[in-house]
Amino acid sequence: MKQVTVFFTTISYEGHDYGAYGVVDEHHRLDDLHISDLESPSLVGRIYLAKVVDLVPPMQCAFVLLDGHTKAYLPFSSCDHAIRCDEDLLVQVETDAMKTKFAVVTQYYELCSQHCCITHGSGIHGVSKKLSKKDREEWKTFLADYDCSKQHILLRTGVKDCSKEQIHAELEQLLSKADAIAKRSAHATCFSLLYQPKEDVLPLIRRYMDVYQDSVALGNFRVMTDQTDVYEAAIAACKEGAIGLPTEALQFYEDASYPLYKLYSLTTQIEKLLQKTVWLDSGANIMIESMETLTAIDVNSAKKQGKKSEPDYVLALNREAGAEIARQLRLRNISGMILIDFVNMTDEDQKEALLASMKSYVRKDSMRVNVIDITKLGLMELTREKVAKSLKQTIKKS
Repeated sequence: MKQVTVFFTTISYEGHDYGAYGVVDEHHRLDDLHISDLESPSLVGRIYLAKVVDLVPPMQCAFVLLDGHTKAYLPFSSCDHAIRCDEDLLVQVETDAMKTKFAVVTQYYELCSQHCCITHGSGIHGVSKKLSKKDREEWKTFLADYDCSKQHILLRTGVKDCSKEQIHAELEQLLSKADAIAKRSAHATCFSLLYQPKEDVLPLIRRYMDVYQDSVALGNFRVMTDQTDVYEAAIAACKEGAIGLPTEALQFYEDASYPLYKLYSLTTQIEKLLQKTVWLDSGANIMIESMETLTAIDVNSAKKQGKKSEPDYVLALNREAGAEIARQLRLRNISGMILIDFVNMTDEDQKEALLASMKSYVRKDSMRVNVIDITKLGLMELTREKVAKSLKQTIKKS
């Protein structure tokens, strides 16, 4: 990608308004996309004083009411004690309700800042594995001064550029916030919303800067928005040094006669993302079929001309398809079990090469993606973390 543009905007699609952010290249082709329904905002991250309404020991779970009418699923593995019916519990929403499935909650609620996360409940402090061994040991020594009997701490990769004083101040703010939530819960009424995460674009910008760091280094990375609050927050962060971008890399879009989402043809691209068939530059295509339990993806070389049986051709085609599949998973927010039927390969070395390529393609993803293996039937198995609804579930079709 010669030019990377991170955008924040709203989309009007078939009479409904959606929040949208993502990435486009120099040709306005989407490389990442996140859509949220402004009429039904996500509950993820919210902390409620919920009530246990049902215990299901055979399923090792309980069901709770969050706000008096929203039911949620609480696994026993996410409880910090043996719970009982009608008990009031402090829980945090981990994933939104999807299709016929309830939202998932946990008692091990988490609060995060730019460089730190604290999780309620005893555990072991941790440091990002992306740091060098020396840095990890140094930060582990730093964390030894913090009690881990009530909450445990995780330090993110960005701490490598921070002083101990800066991280200490950040942790004190988080611990103070956690303490305030605990105190409020002691006097709150059941079904109270005790914490709601703020919409903060700065972590998103930093993550994209990390993913597209080559473009950042070359000065080919910019942020575009038509939302005043987003622009002002980003500009302030740049001036304070919280984001390593020059202010000229942040642009405010002001053409009201031609909205930003139209400039990037987002509605047209979304229409294509709602279709099953994806065409590749080579003339081959991908068929994506999402079902209740899994997503099946078939790579079809029908329209490609040439020596289709040659191993090098097959590997090249499968790599092209793999790169596009990784992109489609991000754009469509497809999660759960995924099976890919690539064009058949018999050479074991080429199968391993395709697996290695696929692992590199999914590194851009903000969700955890596990490329498992190629089965004896020639199907590649993947799993992708499930947090929010898929694009198809979010978009309301007339």
